[in-house]
Amino acid sequence: MSNIAAGSFEHKKLIFASEAMPLLMHLLMTAQFDIRREAAHTLGNLCVVPAGNAGPPNIIVDHLAAIVNDGALPGFINLVRSADIESARLGLQFLELVRESGTFNTLDVVFHQVTHRLNLNWIIL
Repeated sequence: MSNIAAGSFEHKKLIFASEAMPLLMHLLMTAQFDIRREAAHTLGNLCVVPAGNAGPPNIIVDHLAAIVNDGALPGFINLVRSADIESARLGLQFLELVRESGTFNTLDVVFHQVTHRLNLNWIIL
């Protein structure tokens, strides 16, 4: 599926609108390592402009925002922390997409997503 997600804008729209999205998000967070990596490839490819096209249209930013808002960052951060160099690179590339988008304050988003996912309660002294 990641190869299809790397295709045209129309391919990206079809996958994004499909029932595959909740499953991909679930797999990114809970599946065994190889499956999480493949889910991350697919989700990441939905947020990249196809080769030969100009700058990112709104659809790419919309996909990125939805994926981040649905809680994908901890899954990508886990990839960054993996011993597999290609998976770590994949996680970093996604975080770079988030940073470059200018849509989010990346540090705030990462902090919120990770603390929410881990159910951490911070005490301010």
